Amino acid sequence: MCGIAGIIGTSLNELKTQQILASLAHRGPDAKGWYSEEKISLLHTRLSIQDISEQAQQPMFSRDERYCIIFNGEIYNHLEIRKILEGNGHQFRSHSDTETLLYGYMQWGANILEKLNGIFAFAIYDTKEKTLFAARDAFGVKPLYYHVEGGLFSFASEIKTILSLCNFKKEINPNALFQTLLLQWQLGTNTGFKQIHKLLPGHCLSIDIQDADNFKIKKWKREIFDGQYTKYGEEEWILKLDKALNNAVQRQLLSDKPIAYFLSGGLDSSLLLAIAKKLAPEQKLKAYTINTGMGWNKEGFSEDLPFAQMVAQHLQVDLEIIDTSIHFLEEFDAMIYHLEEAQADIAPLLVQQISRKAKSQGYDVLIGGVAGDDIFSGYRRHQAIAYEKSIDKIPLSLRKILKKTGCLLPEKKQFRRIKKIMAHIDQNAMQRMISYFFWSDKETIQSLFAKDFLLTVDKESIEKNFQQIRSSIPNEKNPLNQLLHLEMNGFLPCHNLNYTDKMGMAESVEIRVPYLDNELVALASKIPPELKMKGITTKYLLKKVAEKYLPKEVIYRQKTGFGAPIRTWMQEDKAFQKAVWERLSKPVLNNGQIFNPQKIEELYQDTLHKKRDNSYTLLSLLAIESWLRQFAAIN
Repeated sequence: MCGIAGIIGTSLNELKTQQILASLAHRGPDAKGWYSEEKISLLHTRLSIQDISEQAQQPMFSRDERYCIIFNGEIYNHLEIRKILEGNGHQFRSHSDTETLLYGYMQWGANILEKLNGIFAFAIYDTKEKTLFAARDAFGVKPLYYHVEGGLFSFASEIKTILSLCNFKKEINPNALFQTLLLQWQLGTNTGFKQIHKLLPGHCLSIDIQDADNFKIKKWKREIFDGQYTKYGEEEWILKLDKALNNAVQRQLLSDKPIAYFLSGGLDSSLLLAIAKKLAPEQKLKAYTINTGMGWNKEGFSEDLPFAQMVAQHLQVDLEIIDTSIHFLEEFDAMIYHLEEAQADIAPLLVQQISRKAKSQGYDVLIGGVAGDDIFSGYRRHQAIAYEKSIDKIPLSLRKILKKTGCLLPEKKQFRRIKKIMAHIDQNAMQRMISYFFWSDKETIQSLFAKDFLLTVDKESIEKNFQQIRSSIPNEKNPLNQLLHLEMNGFLPCHNLNYTDKMGMAESVEIRVPYLDNELVALASKIPPELKMKGITTKYLLKKVAEKYLPKEVIYRQKTGFGAPIRTWMQEDKAFQKAVWERLSKPVLNNGQIFNPQKIEELYQDTLHKKRDNSYTLLSLLAIESWLRQFAAIN
């Protein structure tokens, strides 16, 4: 895995080049390189995984020196593509997937994208036509940001690098702050800055370096949901899915560096490890798990360690237990610095700790279970879909009464999900589906902003974005698949994959995600929805496959989160409460320009006194405060 960056409209001097490379060093500590001419500079830092020789260094030029590539990612099917290219007369100097990608682009142009099974963000410069082509993988595993202003176009793997590349007046993006408070992450192209954007998953851009202000972005990926399902019987589906999972894991074992595994003790990571063991029965596999030692079961964070140990013993795997006592607020700023976005979650810290330990023991590659829930229906909000038809049958007048009744329910754990459903029960089906992603109500979030700043917020930005995502699959009528489509184009790339990439790369570790293998995802899209979730049994078909590999205690255990008991800390830990208020009362939140300090204090006090649970909204405010202080230079 690597770091890439470029600027169009000018070229960088030696000092600036070294500064940019330094900003990406953690993403690629093994080598660095750059290319510049009059109106363009391309930069690359390398984490060597496939073909670790100097022949695979980047920027890499074609034999005729017309094309130059910088590439971050892995192409798991590149050997298959290479055979076709060799048949067409292309000659290779390395064994790297970078060179395969370069010649694939020369052969097929942008059509190469549909042939790639992998994770990537790359840019290819045509020195003859003076054009640049860049693209991001279909699911957004690898990040790519860009900025355009004043005749300059810059792009990079990280926001920090763009801030180093360009001098511009940093304007805060109001919609990004609003979305963080409501979702805990930022949707679509949004970042914390108005001037910096994400290239969306499955999109590409082209630009003439003589006119950097004008560039074209287009969607290249084909949506997988079309309302058509394959009518295999359950047993045949189990065989098909089992084979696809094996193929996905096999492809992602392609590496010239040692590979290790995440093992939470949950279904997704355990199944991947079990399949890897089947594929290499004589090989001693290495896995890592976290021992929180915090007794987090109050909030659904059940003890993972015994299940991870059970799986490790069942598969005869070498399990490394990382004993951790997370000093959350002490490590919070560093986490936000690496994430570069105001994400309100503690899971990134756990990913980083595992990555750090793996790196220290010589493992540059980790395989994890990210996206199993998003592809096969593993979240609690997916279970809510089972009740949607019943809700639609309730007269609107009665639903309005139920909404008012829901507001009267006490602030207790057993009523939390009922209150959430009741809060949006009077809305239409699509609005209710979008509300499953909310951590608070919009009225509360809006009240936190200063009046003038609130005027700059598009309060419907989330609904508009989700509606746009939904409109890309007009023939898919099943509510579960519609929700999974929102997951795969919202929560997954903008939250889970962002922190998976950034926290792994913070420790110079590549994290692979077999559940996002192209062929596996395409197959999953054809599974009849009633086999993905049967009644309210999530991941039904995946669990049936897992029965071939794992103890049932692991497969059918209660789902736990990969996070921390934020509510317990906010409501019961006096030291934590004090530390939280020290941050919430800082000038960055209390200068009245962005937020209403009085409303923030009310939110905090209501949580402390258990009048209302605002724990995750407070966590989002902590994330925003840290981001503003570190990135926006607001005092």
